[in-house]
Amino acid sequence: MIKKITFALYITIVIVLAMATIIENCIGTPFVNQYFYGSWWFICLWILLVIFGLIYIFKSTSLIRHIPTFILHLSMIIILLGAFLTHTLSHKGIIYLRSDQLTNRIEEQ
Repeated sequence: MIKKITFALYITIVIVLAMATIIENCIGTPFVNQYFYGSWWFICLWILLVIFGLIYIFKSTSLIRHIPTFILHLSMIIILLGAFLTHTLSHKGIIYLRSDQLTNRIEEQ
């Protein structure tokens, strides 16, 4: 049952990401950032995927026996945690980079 839920969450996230890409091409990046990537339901999908993934990893004895597979799955969870921290704690802005010029200015968005 846990495996089916985890797989369904993966499929749902892939479909949402595909929809966001198509909508981004039609409407624009700010819209998608606000209503998809920055929305509470999208973040909840990723959190649920991590929770069910961890449950599946620790309930499955075959993954723990295969250390490389276990490390691979664990690394994906660490990457998702890093992405979550970046999403919640980062500053959004624009830096204009020009060749042969140093800059230390950022325009906050």
